[in-house]
Amino acid sequence: MLTPWHLTFMRRSDIFFLLILLPLDFMAVFLSLIVSYAFRNLLTEAYIQPFSIFLKLTILISSFWILGFMAAGLYSFELKRVSWEEFFGIILGTGVGITITSAAIFIFKEFDFSRVVLLIAGFASVIFVLIERFLAKIFENLIYKAGFALDKVLIVGQGEEADFVLRAFEKEGDLNYKILGKFSFDDNFVKTFEELEPNEVIVADPKLSRGDLDAIFDLCEERGARFKFVPDVFHGSPAAITSTAVDGLPLIELKATTLDGWTVVLKRLLDTLIALIGLIITSPLLLIISLAIRLDSSGPVLFPHERVGRNGKDFYLYKFRSMQMIEKNGKLVHALEDKEVERLKELQPNYKLEYDPRVTRVGYLIRRASIDELPQLWNVLKGEMSIVGPRAYIEKELAVQKERFPETREEIRRLLTVKPGITGLWQVSGRSNIDFSGRVVMDAYYATHANLLLDFRIMIKTIPVVLKGSGAM
Repeated sequence: MLTPWHLTFMRRSDIFFLLILLPLDFMAVFLSLIVSYAFRNLLTEAYIQPFSIFLKLTILISSFWILGFMAAGLYSFELKRVSWEEFFGIILGTGVGITITSAAIFIFKEFDFSRVVLLIAGFASVIFVLIERFLAKIFENLIYKAGFALDKVLIVGQGEEADFVLRAFEKEGDLNYKILGKFSFDDNFVKTFEELEPNEVIVADPKLSRGDLDAIFDLCEERGARFKFVPDVFHGSPAAITSTAVDGLPLIELKATTLDGWTVVLKRLLDTLIALIGLIITSPLLLIISLAIRLDSSGPVLFPHERVGRNGKDFYLYKFRSMQMIEKNGKLVHALEDKEVERLKELQPNYKLEYDPRVTRVGYLIRRASIDELPQLWNVLKGEMSIVGPRAYIEKELAVQKERFPETREEIRRLLTVKPGITGLWQVSGRSNIDFSGRVVMDAYYATHANLLLDFRIMIKTIPVVLKGSGAM
């Protein structure tokens, strides 16, 4: 019987080098705090706590940093080492570590720690941890190049699937694998297995029977080799694959998005915190914009508009009204209902007019600065939206897109698996300059690869985009 434990078992070399990073990261953060303390003493003669007390606190604070690194996914087996993902993870983890420390300083009065030292240590730890991890990766590669700790991989199969696995390993370029070759499951297989002594066997032959798979698995179990196989029953592209068991029966779950478990909880907490702080800080600006809208044109300050949310559920998105109100049947209605202008919009590749005649003077300014979307922070607090996510689409837009470009139906389905966001991947990659199909594809990519590191990068890139006002209309 195939068990999930064998399907998810990690390489010992991976576990070994990952465990080494824990004490190395701790020492790098610890050293950055010590250096920051010394640097603080050089800058000023003002009182600072004795080094003996500081040393005890530093051990605790370094542990906070490690918790931040864990939350940022720096000890994940899937993390690509010495990459931009790791770099942003270090920055995010450092931010979490500083936040935990700041909270401890605020809550516990006896937790006396210099804010200046903490700030300097934040910058220093990013540099120290980057250098430490870079040197650790060099050491790891030297070990592999010397022929130690290599995982010998045997591929079962001779067809297209086996070739695909071989190309995937070559493309990945991992130094800790040694591909023994492709072999058929025949009468000589056991002899070949015993001669080559593989650490891992990957079955890539859809023609093998259940009995053949059981025989290969039993052989791997007897000789201590890991057993993996390439599933051929599903031809989609899931974002993640997990395995569970029900009374020993292995069940493989294919997920449309990587957002799951504690990542969802942490993302929701960060969304709530950012939205709450954002509403408090921008409250004077919100009041000024509200007054300007009322003085500029007749009508309400806020404009609720029906959009499609997660799992296709409709919700009302709030924006500052930026369009004129028109008289229709003796009533003032939003100019969005102007059918002629809407028809012109549908002729545009991105469903937007460069110069929309319905936009007010204040509306033009707040759109250009993207501050017409500030009320969406309320949608975030309500749990209908996220700070980062796909665009909140209008149902009609998606219907027209499906009709015109049926090849994007899968992308549309995928992007609706997560909450829409105030900012997102396409907004920081050209915004309105990208056609509608391009937006859909980029939003689907985000939904598939969503994680806190990607959110952090998008939020950082949003700042210069908003300041420049590039493509905001």
